[in-house]
Order: sequence, then structure tokens, then C-alpha cells
Amino acid sequence: GKIEKVESRGKISYKPMIEKDDIKEQLKIIRDEIRRMNDLLHKLLENSREISTRDFDEAYERIKDSLDYAPLERIRIELGMSKEEFYSKFRKHVEENYDLIAGGEEGFVRRGSLYGIIKRRR
Repeated sequence: GKIEKVESRGKISYKPMIEKDDIKEQLKIIRDEIRRMNDLLHKLLENSREISTRDFDEAYERIKDSLDYAPLERIRIELGMSKEEFYSKFRKHVEENYDLIAGGEEGFVRRGSLYGIIKRRR
């Protein structure tokens, strides 16, 4: 590209000359990149909807401690899901297969208490 000589306070510097065609081309590249990122985001969101109760149980097995306790927050983060999506999708599964324990940073609220730790029923 072309450069332009710029004088300021007795100092000389050079800067690239930007032509209107260059700006249009740069905007087209940016627009295409935004579209590509948007497509990738949509694919990622579609994949997160396919997370199953089996994936939940596998995450529990990885996260649980020596006493078989696991915070729901860590399982949710491991699965890469939003709070809203995670708790609405797995509420029934957790209630049917796990004991809820008071505590944790996030979880289900029952009678004013937060239940954010689970342990699998045997």
C-alpha cells in the first residue's frame, strides 16, 4: 500500500494511506469473520442440547469426592451448560437418582435452603 508523510511539531512520521476500497475490503473480512464465529456458536449451542443424563452421571463420577459427594456447580461447569439449561434439564434426573444435600454455591432451593451438593443413591 501507499504511505503518507505527516509533519507534526517539527517531527516527520509516516503512516499508511487508507483508501476507501481498503476500508470496504476490511469491513467485508470482519463481517465474514463475525458470520463464521456466529455459525460456530450456533453449532456449539446445538451440541450442548444433546447432553444426556449419561453425560451427567459420567461427570458426577469424575467430580465426586472420596465420600461420593459432588457439587452441582462443578458438574454444570464440566458439562459447559448455563445454569438455566442445566437445572431445568436435570432436575428430574437428580431428584430420582441422587440425594440432595444442603450447601454449595448454586443448586435447587427447597423450603428456603440451597441444596447444591449431591450423592448418588445406591
